[in-house]
Amino acid sequence: MAHDSRDVNTGPLPISYLRRPQSTCPRCGRSRYAGSLARTCKRRDCPGYVGVWMGDQRVRLLENLLAYGGLTCMLTLTAPGADALPWDEQACAHLGAHRHSGTRGCRVEATALRRFNEGSMRAWSALWNVVRSRVNREHGTGAAALLAYAPEPQQRGAIHFHIVFGAGSPRERAALDDIARDLSTIGAGYGWGRVHRPEADDVGTRPDGRTANGLALFEAGRAACYLSKYLSAEAKSGVRELVVSGQAPRRAVYVATRLTMRTRCTMRNLRTRRYAYMVDRVRLPMPEVETWLRDYKLRCMWSYCQRHPSTLWAQLAAEHD
Repeated sequence: MAHDSRDVNTGPLPISYLRRPQSTCPRCGRSRYAGSLARTCKRRDCPGYVGVWMGDQRVRLLENLLAYGGLTCMLTLTAPGADALPWDEQACAHLGAHRHSGTRGCRVEATALRRFNEGSMRAWSALWNVVRSRVNREHGTGAAALLAYAPEPQQRGAIHFHIVFGAGSPRERAALDDIARDLSTIGAGYGWGRVHRPEADDVGTRPDGRTANGLALFEAGRAACYLSKYLSAEAKSGVRELVVSGQAPRRAVYVATRLTMRTRCTMRNLRTRRYAYMVDRVRLPMPEVETWLRDYKLRCMWSYCQRHPSTLWAQLAAEHD
C-alpha cells in the first residue's frame, strides 16, 4: 500500500514531517529550502552569507567580552616555521633569488597549508587540554580562564590564533604566567610555533596592568576591539577567504559559556533576533530573544491547530483550552 501523509486518527501531518521543497542557492549552487525568504543559503562558507556570519561572530565577541569587565591577557599562538610548512617555490619564482617572507608575497605549499589549517583546531584542543590540566593542578580548578579566541591567517596563509584569557583575580593572573610558559615550551610538540605576546604598540594603548612576569594586561573592552577587528565583514581577505575556501576550523571563533550564559548573546539568538525583526518588526534586546521565540512557536502551533482542527495537536489544545 502506498504511504499516505494523512492518518485516520491524527489527520494531516505537520509540514515539518513532510518533504521540504528544495531549490538552489544562487551564490554557492548548493541546495536550500525553497520556501525561505532569504536570498542565499545560511552556510557560513557561502559567499553570499559569510559577511552576515562574520558580523554575528564579531557582535558575539564584543558583547561577551565587554560583559566580562575585568582585566584580560592576549596571547597569539603562531604556526610553525618552514621545516613543517615549506614554501611554495613556484608562487614567488618571479622574485628571483630572495629570502622567503609572507610580506613579499611568498606562500606556503598548498597541500601542506590546507592540511595544517584544517587540522589546526584539533592541534589547539590537544595542546590546551594539556596546558589547562597542568595549570589547574598548580593553581586549582578554574584558574585557567579561557574567555575567547579567533583565527587569523598569516600573510603566508597559515592560521594563527588570537587567544584572550581572564585576569580578573590574583589567582588568574598568577596562572597566566604558567599558561604562557607552557604554550611556549610544549607547543612545538603539538605542531605550533612560538607564542607572541601583544604589547602596547599592537593594541594601540598602554597596558592597564602586568602580571608578575611582565605579561601585559588590558581592559576587556580593548581586548574585544583588538580581537573583533579580524572579523570585519568588509574584509576582502583574511578570515573571510579562510571561511569561504573551507579551511577555517569547524569552531573558528570561541566564546566561553560562562559569558554567553550571562549575556545570552549566541549565534542562535543573533539569528533569531534578525528573524524576529523580519516577522514582527521588533528590535529585541538579547535577554528577550528566547522568550520571543517560545511565544512565536506557540503562535505558530495555535495557528496550525485552527487551520487543521482534526489533528491530534488541535484536539489536545481544545481539551486544555
